[in-house]
Amino acid sequence: MATGTRVERERWSLGEPSAVFAGYEAARERIDQGGVRALDFVMALLQSSPDDSGGAQVGAGPLEDLITEHGNELSLQIEELARRSPPFRRALASVWLDNGTLAPAAEERLARWIPAVSACKRQGR
Repeated sequence: MATGTRVERERWSLGEPSAVFAGYEAARERIDQGGVRALDFVMALLQSSPDDSGGAQVGAGPLEDLITEHGNELSLQIEELARRSPPFRRALASVWLDNGTLAPAAEERLARWIPAVSACKRQGR
């Protein structure tokens, strides 16, 4: 514990293993970088999920972060994955985006797949 960062020491003191923290940081970095590699990473997470609840966790976590940060650039690829992959489609159903988070064209493209965007559009928000 003496050699870790303050955040690492805090997590270790709470009992969180360093490997878990390192994995979280690596995932966060991949999502922050965006691009097709980040989408590939999300797909790998979905494929390794032990059950359907994993898809909801991926959707409400890394996928939501990726779309919030890079959805404008990736909307075409996201739409294509949604058409081809039922697990990806289910994960998208767990994404929450406020209306206006994305550019209008990207938002329109993804509204079909992300119920929260569709609901905001119907309510005029």
